[in-house]
Amino acid sequence: MNLKNNNRWCFRNFAWLQICTCFLVLLATQAAFAEIQITDSHGKYRFAEPPKRVVALNWALAEQMLELGETPVGMADIEGFRKHALKPVVPETV
Repeated sequence: MNLKNNNRWCFRNFAWLQICTCFLVLLATQAAFAEIQITDSHGKYRFAEPPKRVVALNWALAEQMLELGETPVGMADIEGFRKHALKPVVPETV
C-alpha cells in the first residue's frame, strides 16, 4: 500500500468515525431530553422531566423511596410509620 492509498484509507476511516460519533451523541442527547411516560390503570401520564416532588400514598411506597435515598414531600400516617418502623428513618421535613 503506497502513501497516497494509505492517506485515503485513513481519511475514510476517520470520516466514518466522525459520523458514528455524531450519531451516538445525537442518540444520547435525544434520550436525555425525552419525555417520561408512565402508564397505570387510570391511563397514561406524560412528564417533560422527572417529578421533583413526590408523595407516598402508603407505607410500602414510602419505605421503598426512603431506602432508595428519595425523600417524599408527604406520606400517609407518618406518625404511625415512625412508631412501627425503626428503619428507614423518616426525616422531620416530611
